[in-house]
Amino acid sequence: MTELGLHPAECEKYFQKHINAGSRLTAIDGHVILSCSDNNELADFGYKYQALKNMQINILEAYDVENGLPLTSKAYDGSIVDKISVQDIFDTYTFQAKTTFLIDSGFYSETDLKFYRSNDSFFVIPVPANQIIYKAMTSSLTFTGVFSYERKDEHGKSHSVSVIYRESSVKDLIDIHYESEKSV
Repeated sequence: MTELGLHPAECEKYFQKHINAGSRLTAIDGHVILSCSDNNELADFGYKYQALKNMQINILEAYDVENGLPLTSKAYDGSIVDKISVQDIFDTYTFQAKTTFLIDSGFYSETDLKFYRSNDSFFVIPVPANQIIYKAMTSSLTFTGVFSYERKDEHGKSHSVSVIYRESSVKDLIDIHYESEKSV
């Protein structure tokens, strides 16, 4: 396909085709890129200003974890936070039913959780410490399961890491939180 980048609608169709063919295990992540340009309309001062000491551009990417392939990426104004740009990705593309999203805590917001649940999908996301469900989860620290994760180090050697977790509904966690506040 020639001159694909000149036709936004064609780009969106191209990316949607890859999303439709994906494994349904999708990581969504944002990246910050330093921009020293005075003429780039996406360059702006963002949350990484203290580290970069200059303007930035934000890139949001959806990545097929199982197949090791990028599904789509999009550039955003440097001042836009991840949880806002993810809304645009979900407005632009339709992810397959029962997709599991792997997301970092920068994308945690009550508004965005509905996107991750849409179309009978699931998500794994670290909950920020300032959230009620985090406080409830840590107030009565019990776990319901464990699994082993195999990873390779920089030398190719395999390491097994045990991950303990707790599976609970948000409603149950909020109930636990309010019960623990009553007892204080």
